[in-house]
Amino acid sequence: MAADGVIAADHFPVAASLESIDVALMGKPDTPAEGTVSWVRGEVIERYDDFLDYYLTMMELNKLDIARLRRDFGPKPEGIPHAIIDRPGSPPVFEDARRDDL
Repeated sequence: MAADGVIAADHFPVAASLESIDVALMGKPDTPAEGTVSWVRGEVIERYDDFLDYYLTMMELNKLDIARLRRDFGPKPEGIPHAIIDRPGSPPVFEDARRDDL
């Protein structure tokens, strides 16, 4: 199977979204795609030279998302933890282990 030149057999998944069909595929060693990363959402959204390029781009996109959320909804209210992890089967998160300073 191939999409926009990304051959599935030449890649392995390195990231996937829980909310959408987005997946990041990294090129396997000894293939033409070795070391590259492709961001796929049914079709190729973007290609990256290596994982670091992909990772840094995702961090910048997250910063833009956070800025938009802060603009639309204001700052996080005092007393609300930075993150709440509550997934079925996940280990408990202790209050002192939460990061509320980001």
